[in-house]
Amino acid sequence: MTKQLIIKFVICVITVFTLAMQVNAQNESLIDTQSNITNNIENTVSSEEITKDEMLNLKESNTTEKEALSSKTSNEISFNIHIENSNNLIPQNMVFGIYSPNSQFWGAQRIWVSDIGADHTIRFEVPEYVLGETLYLKLFSGAEKIQYGYDFYGIEEMIPIETFVYYSEDEDKLIYGNDFSISATPVTGRKVTGYANGWELYFKNPAKIIDGVCMIPMYEYLEAMFMTDCAVLDETNGRIEINANEHTIVFFLNGNDMYLDGNVTYSDVVPQKINGVIYIPFRFLVEGLGGNISVQDTDGIMKVYANLIYTEETVGEEFVNKQGIKSKTDYLVWVSKANHTVTVFLDRSGVWDEIKVFPCSIGAPSTPTITGQYEYFSKESRWSYQNYYVGPIMRFYRGYALHSTLLRYDGTDYDARVGENISLGCIRLEPENINWMVDMVPLQTKIYITEQ
Repeated sequence: MTKQLIIKFVICVITVFTLAMQVNAQNESLIDTQSNITNNIENTVSSEEITKDEMLNLKESNTTEKEALSSKTSNEISFNIHIENSNNLIPQNMVFGIYSPNSQFWGAQRIWVSDIGADHTIRFEVPEYVLGETLYLKLFSGAEKIQYGYDFYGIEEMIPIETFVYYSEDEDKLIYGNDFSISATPVTGRKVTGYANGWELYFKNPAKIIDGVCMIPMYEYLEAMFMTDCAVLDETNGRIEINANEHTIVFFLNGNDMYLDGNVTYSDVVPQKINGVIYIPFRFLVEGLGGNISVQDTDGIMKVYANLIYTEETVGEEFVNKQGIKSKTDYLVWVSKANHTVTVFLDRSGVWDEIKVFPCSIGAPSTPTITGQYEYFSKESRWSYQNYYVGPIMRFYRGYALHSTLLRYDGTDYDARVGENISLGCIRLEPENINWMVDMVPLQTKIYITEQ
């Protein structure tokens, strides 16, 4: 009996010890688990703190990057032009102008459009601007409309072009937004080409055939013939009177009756305004002023030749024609230091005809403009200085040139004075005038500079 009790006691002791060991193991496991949880929590807190630091650094980095991007500049902008499909395309020049953020004219480019579906590229070199600014593109001529994005624009409408720059993480580089794509709808229909004394006329508003009659933009033709001052328009009744070559022509907008030297005649197609432009019968105008008209119709293109000489000679024409000045091109440029003017002439059958007169500034008394006969030998885009630039440039002797007035790099005027003796010897013209000369006057043209 006693032996059995001892055995039972031993068994109980072993059982209790085993249970105690199991409880202790569970407690240690719980402590380890709690420790791991604590460590995980600490690690999580540390991880959150690191993430905040990284976010702060990232924000600072982005701010720096934004500041860096906002200072990116460019001095060029280009356009890829797709010519839309159209029937009866009229081959001709398509002319575009580019303007600064404050709508100042910066320059013009042209492309020759002769095929539908074709792609062209024009590139403008312009004064430095900040990427992110809005420049403006304008269609001068040669297309019916331009599509940019989802919007359409006609002739003489300003097209806002928003330049940009950003960092591409995918490509790991900066993307510059100064190259754009537009579509152009070309001019279609029967082309009419006008000629004056053998020279082709380039009208911003093209000549038209209306009921078989060739109609031309009146003021553009008179300007080409140097007769703009000969026309007087009475807006109250639409009466237009032209006095030239000892003849007087009178007609009325939307009226069939026209008068030549007091004698009435009749026109089936009336003088009229088309898109705000006055169109008149080409034949009536030319023959009424003592000229003559001939017409050729070749390959669907009507060529209208007008021979008309404006007999009143200007002071400039009288002066240069008496001097017997010759030029290697059909153009002559005369700089009158006394008058502070630049006059452009065109050779018409051996006689210099005045086509443009521009005001200018010349050299200061201490750095006078040279006189004599020179040759335009170099066309350059600009000369840059610390606070301003000048351009475009027409060099004619060493460092002497015709160029723009002084312009800031944002396109505003630094010194816009003309009509004064202020330069270092060069001849300064207003920007739109020197741009016209660079577009029209070819290299090797004679530059004739006189004191008078």
